[in-house]
Amino acid sequence: MLHRNADGCGGGRHAAIIMEKGLVQVSDKGMLLQVINKVIVDNQKNLELYLVGKTELLDFFVRQMMKATSGKANPGVVSELLRERLKG
Repeated sequence: MLHRNADGCGGGRHAAIIMEKGLVQVSDKGMLLQVINKVIVDNQKNLELYLVGKTELLDFFVRQMMKATSGKANPGVVSELLRERLKG
């Protein structure tokens, strides 16, 4: 049974609106890794600091990823991929 909201729309219409408005969260690891590589290249000084122990800079890299993807990247996936990629 398809549940309808108060406005009469079923789940399919909501999915269409999400797609139309570009509100889909990006979790594609291949695409995110490409952006991560660019963020790292653009922030070499912070990379060097991270690699010598300033691990709180992980949050900086996550913010840069969110900025680069206009907030569409899945932050959980981004954090996981960054931790893997930033291992010295």
